[in-house]
Amino acid sequence: MKQKVINYFSQKPDYSIAFNLFLLIKGNDHPLARFQHKPVKGALQALHIELARYAGVMPTKTAQKSVIKGRSLREDYPFLSDADCPPELKILAANKITAYHNYTNGHSQLFACNNNKQQFEAAKYVVENYIENRSIFNEFEYYKKHKSVLGLHPIFKAYQDIIALRKMGVLELVKLQGNTVKNIGRIKSLINKNTQPHLRVEREASLQEKQNHLAEIERILKTYA
Repeated sequence: MKQKVINYFSQKPDYSIAFNLFLLIKGNDHPLARFQHKPVKGALQALHIELARYAGVMPTKTAQKSVIKGRSLREDYPFLSDADCPPELKILAANKITAYHNYTNGHSQLFACNNNKQQFEAAKYVVENYIENRSIFNEFEYYKKHKSVLGLHPIFKAYQDIIALRKMGVLELVKLQGNTVKNIGRIKSLINKNTQPHLRVEREASLQEKQNHLAEIERILKTYA
């Protein structure tokens, strides 16, 4: 059922589907069941909050306190400080912090929306960042237990792309550097305009990937200076 709820946020908002999911969770005898065929103002917004809460993507007070106390990832995953720790996992450590903060910030936006569309996009944003956070968590837990990578996160393919950069010549790298800077500017502009909220998480992931590539390109070029 939880997966069905998460899948719901990958499509267009639909009152009937949202309500059916809600009734499957709460039961047909729930007091709100009488509004199934008679939508009332704010009902869909309330459903999105309830569904997000059921899916487990509403940050708990315990989790928030953990962040406030400044608990380090390296306390939970000491291997991140090891010399032989896979570089992909070290990159994911930074991405995990970003995903969690996006997730908690998105949660607060759920209660500040003015219409159903905003509510749905806010819930979708929370869910997608939750999924990213859990994906990284799974990689860390697997490595912690098995001392080998799970390798399901897209970062592993991205890192192979970085290795390919290291095989390029100077002229190729300079040209790619210019193109990457332009792409980063374009993606940032799209994110700031936010004219297509449903693409926000995808664009942020693309921005992070481009920034990682640019950092590596500039690092390699410095070795030729």
